[in-house]
Amino acid sequence: MSTERSVLIGFTDYTGVPFEDILDHIRDWQRVAAHLIAVVAALGERVSRLPQSFESQRGLAHLGYMADLFRRLDYDCARLVRELPTGVEERHLQIIASLTHKVEQADRLCVQFNKDLLLRSEESEPAASLGEVYRQTRDGVLYFVDLANTIPRLATLVGATPPAPGLAGSTQATWRRLESWLRREGEKRGRVWSVLGIAVGLVLAAVALL
Repeated sequence: MSTERSVLIGFTDYTGVPFEDILDHIRDWQRVAAHLIAVVAALGERVSRLPQSFESQRGLAHLGYMADLFRRLDYDCARLVRELPTGVEERHLQIIASLTHKVEQADRLCVQFNKDLLLRSEESEPAASLGEVYRQTRDGVLYFVDLANTIPRLATLVGATPPAPGLAGSTQATWRRLESWLRREGEKRGRVWSVLGIAVGLVLAAVALL
């Protein structure tokens, strides 16, 4: 992936970014979402061992919500990775817009979770565990904020077929087969075939560079 995301949350600019770089970023979001599902599950086990209290129940409810969010991100990002290479459609933008809304809502819930429980001290195990729940889920949610910034760039590709990975290599392989055929025919029919072969080669080379 040649395009790096901004170190500032939400400030990645995808204007003019190659389609394949955006696809790489979506792959990365899918991998992170899958990892966060496991992180949330481990946190849930930790919180479930705490003494029964309003705080522990609140923590489990929060983790349940976050688990649903990360499962949705995992599923939808995997779907986008499968479908986008065949062509960007309006429904893909709607999927990203829906994920963006869920991420924004989850961020607000993380902030409220912290405020509700007044997590100011980690001197006790419940406070330490719930503090970790807040940090891990908030950091996880913020990782996906830049997803919204892909919409304007992808919108410019709606109705067009983005170049698939390896297209240039495929074109070159096609040219090699054509060149071989032209060489055989050239031996039979004279120099005109050689000239034609050079012309076709130049055209295919130009297409491969697009």
